[in-house]
Amino acid sequence: MTMQELEGATSAGDPWAYPAAAGEFAARWNAAPPEERERRVQGMVTASQRSARCFDYDHEGQLRWLQEQVMRLTAALDDAQPSYHVVKHPTRSLDDVSAIHDAHVDEEDHHRD
Repeated sequence: MTMQELEGATSAGDPWAYPAAAGEFAARWNAAPPEERERRVQGMVTASQRSARCFDYDHEGQLRWLQEQVMRLTAALDDAQPSYHVVKHPTRSLDDVSAIHDAHVDEEDHHRD
């Protein structure tokens, strides 16, 4: 693939910023060696393909759904077991953890009787 120079080049601008205008992009493109131009084109193609897949598969919608599921499960765990609070409060001592566990076991034993 031939990577031709672009017309309308101005100045390359700040090399650490996105080009502010087409002329800056053209100046950077023209100053780059052919291997760098090829790398840039491949990067643009890859980014375009990823973007199309995200749109086609509704990745943003899937992320929102997953976030909702995590929130729902977290709320369910809050209500489920006293020992889950150890995960939410990892600074508790082992004595606290044992006490929570023992209270939970005692409660289960009480319900069996």
